[in-house]
Formats: sequence, structure tokens, C-alpha cells
Amino acid sequence: MIKQYLIQAWRLLKENPLLSSISIIGTALAICMIMVMVMSHEVENASAPPESNRDRMLYMKFANSRPKGDSLQSGSSGGLAYELAKEGFKELQTPETVSIATIYEPSALASIPANKKATSVSIKLTDAEFWEVFDLSFIAGKPYTKVDVDAGLRKVVITEGTARK
Repeated sequence: MIKQYLIQAWRLLKENPLLSSISIIGTALAICMIMVMVMSHEVENASAPPESNRDRMLYMKFANSRPKGDSLQSGSSGGLAYELAKEGFKELQTPETVSIATIYEPSALASIPANKKATSVSIKLTDAEFWEVFDLSFIAGKPYTKVDVDAGLRKVVITEGTARK
């Protein structure tokens, strides 16, 4: 039966090569596009370190506010302020952990004592719970704690690449 199908396909290819080629290429491109869409969805949503629990995470990046009883014509939207995020989300009982971090990573100059040369680094401001939410490993040292944050201590965690500079 399969042999008959292959013979029939070969005859159709020989009979009308242009139409057959277009049909085969179109089918191949459609399959390729579906594979790309599935792969990009998996990469975006799959749990992988440091986001090992991505299937249980919710990201809140922006908020929209307007006066009570006002129409949709006035208001503002943008990133959440730390105090607003703290008031709105830290007291929630349902989530295991709530962490607040900046979404923008501005660059700054940092001097490394051994090198005495300023280098550009990206900054991400976080709270102590950030280290509980994300599965990060430390080569040396440890993450800062809630006590450190509450005391207002300035602590820095650097990447391995920054440490090598």
C-alpha cells in the first residue's frame, strides 16, 4: 500500500513539477512556522533556572490609575512605585512569596578595588524575597536578608562576569 502511494506521488511530481514543488515548499514552510511558534512559546514559558517556578509566577510590570468615577479619558500609567507595590502586594496571603524588583536596569559606573578602573554595570534593585523566588547559586558570599533591607544597609550582589573584570 505504501509502495503504491510513493509511486503515485512520484508520478504526480513528474507530471507537474512546478505545482508539486510549490506545494511541497509551502507545506514545509507551514510546518517550520508552527515549530518556531511552539519553540518560542516553550522558551518563553518553560521553567528553567533561575526561574525554576515560572509556571507559578506572576509578573506585574505596569499599572494604570485614574480618579474614582472618572471616564477612561484621564489617568496615568507606568511602572509601579516601590511603596505602591509594597502596600498592594506584600500583604497578600495567597502567594508563597512576593518580591519587588525594578524592571528597568540602568547602567552605572562601579570601581573595583583590585582594578582601580571604573566599569559600566547594570543595576537591578530588589528586595530580600528576590533570592527566595529565583533559583540563583552563589560562588562566594550570600544574598542579603530582610534584616539588611529593613536596616537600610547597602549591599551588592555581583555576577561572576563583573567579578572577573
